[in-house]
Amino acid sequence: MLLASLIAVVPPALAQQPSREREALRRSQQQAGKLQQDNAALQREKTETEAKLKAAEAELGKLKAQASKLKKATSSLEAAEKDNAELKSKLAATEERLKDSSQKSQEQLAALRQELALTQRSSADSMRQSEQEAGKLRGSLERETARATACEAKNQQLYSVTMDLIARYKANRGAWEKFLLSEPFTGLQSAQVENLLEDLKDRAADANIISR
Repeated sequence: MLLASLIAVVPPALAQQPSREREALRRSQQQAGKLQQDNAALQREKTETEAKLKAAEAELGKLKAQASKLKKATSSLEAAEKDNAELKSKLAATEERLKDSSQKSQEQLAALRQELALTQRSSADSMRQSEQEAGKLRGSLERETARATACEAKNQQLYSVTMDLIARYKANRGAWEKFLLSEPFTGLQSAQVENLLEDLKDRAADANIISR
């Protein structure tokens, strides 16, 4: 702006100076114009540079914010990786314990199956022995029942015979006493005979088996 003012106030007399001077003035004016253009270009470049600087500063702020977030994310990732490693270690230990437990369970199951098979065989043997003993007992019971039935029948017959003898004696007491008293080997009195009969009757009653 200063150069333009100086050019504007050049005295008119200078226009009459020789052409060399006019040429020098023209060059000066051209240089002044060029300086103005360069100054304007520099001003535009400055403005653009300032704008770019502001944009760069804004971008740098964003990058710093992203870097801070990335740092936090990195810390979180490292913590997550650490937790993941611990979980993997725990999982491996759990799988190992599960494997051992499964093996022990299979061994116990095999032992229980073997014990069950032995118990079943023992039970089957015991059942067969029990059935055999039960069969023997049933046979013995049947034999004893038949024997008891036969004894009871014979006892009843003996009891009937005894009671029949007593009844016949009482019905023919006189003839029996006469016969017994005349027997030289007994020499029993009537009272003795009566006592003998009563004793025989009591013993027959005691020995009598009554079916229940």
